[in-house]
Amino acid sequence: MLREYVYKVVSRNIVLMCVVVFLLGVFLLALSRSNGDNFMTGIAAVCMVIAVVVGVLTPRLLLREIRATSDRLNNGRKCETVVRFGEKITMEEGTTSMQFEYSQITKIHDLKHSYVLMLGRQNGILLNKTGFTVGSFEDFQPFIREKTGK
Repeated sequence: MLREYVYKVVSRNIVLMCVVVFLLGVFLLALSRSNGDNFMTGIAAVCMVIAVVVGVLTPRLLLREIRATSDRLNNGRKCETVVRFGEKITMEEGTTSMQFEYSQITKIHDLKHSYVLMLGRQNGILLNKTGFTVGSFEDFQPFIREKTGK
């Protein structure tokens, strides 16, 4: 779930931007090769390499950082995160507890394995679609849409 969140939500725009820069590099490479401009050929090749490196490394580094932060918060233990929905959204992981208002949810992402309630551009509450202990995911969707207006 965390990998899906990082690749499809958090770093999606960076990866898309890298694809655009890479394609621009391909265009400039072809143009500079046809004009015999070795300097521009080099610049285009460097842009393409940088785009590939950033596009590949960014999601991996973000995933590693999220896991390291979780390990620090929980003293290296793997703790289950429990999310409850009542008057407010309550999230508990190990000894950490947080509460959120439904109005704080800015966007909802329905992914293959998870459902993400975004709290801004980079932070979200990840829900396992098969992890509901009260009710079902199918029952939850209309409830959260009504509460958030999203």
